[in-house]
Amino acid sequence: MAHVVPRRSDGPGGGALARLHRIGPALRLWFSREDFYGCPFINAVGESDKADNRMRSLAIAHKKVVLERLTTLCTEAGLQEPMQVAHSLGLIIDGAIVAALVTRDPSVADTASRTCAAMLSAAKG
Repeated sequence: MAHVVPRRSDGPGGGALARLHRIGPALRLWFSREDFYGCPFINAVGESDKADNRMRSLAIAHKKVVLERLTTLCTEAGLQEPMQVAHSLGLIIDGAIVAALVTRDPSVADTASRTCAAMLSAAKG
């Protein structure tokens, strides 16, 4: 997950749940850019020497920061099992990034948005 998604979805205005619902639209904006080349962290791990863990360590550190923020938002939104929901949202985001990179189709974000909405609705209890 690049920093683009947290910055755009977690901007000013709205409560924690509203911010989580902005993940899909933030992805759509990013995927629509001509300079969208996927997540630099995912790309670096995919293209690096698999015996060398330096890129993986950087990607894990980045992922940890993003997951901590998602967990905080899920907790603030009063969602059940906020850590598990945050990890699920992270998987949706990562999958959408890879799918958009491969297909060059920004509408992948619309599917991710619907999937995030369903996850958030189920976690409300």
